[in-house]
Amino acid sequence: MALDYMLLQLIHVFAAILWAGAILNSLWLLARGRDSDLRLVLRFTGWPATLGVVVAGASGLVMAHLRGYPPLAHAKIGLYALLFIIGGYAHYRLAKSRGEGLDTVDRLLLLTAAVLTAALVVVGSLLRFGL
Repeated sequence: MALDYMLLQLIHVFAAILWAGAILNSLWLLARGRDSDLRLVLRFTGWPATLGVVVAGASGLVMAHLRGYPPLAHAKIGLYALLFIIGGYAHYRLAKSRGEGLDTVDRLLLLTAAVLTAALVVVGSLLRFGL
């Protein structure tokens, strides 16, 4: 059982890295003012990042179930659901638009996703240490 849980944690962390890496790379390009490169990077990393979010969410739910849903797990599930909705909407907007740069709403969605990702990392770390 302990080995299965540890494997589940590894899958969870690697999936989260896949999605968080795409967000960090996007923030780096956004900070540099390279909007046309950012649009291209988002198109290439969008589906892998989406896969990372789905796998991290599914593995996180299984881990929360195995641990009896500690109180912080409910907060993490809520943050995750919000991130999934915002990320899905941002992905839809990006696929629909054909412009060169990002508009204000796209930038705001990316920053919101980054803040939610950071909050998920903090809450996940608190959960990991039993708080």
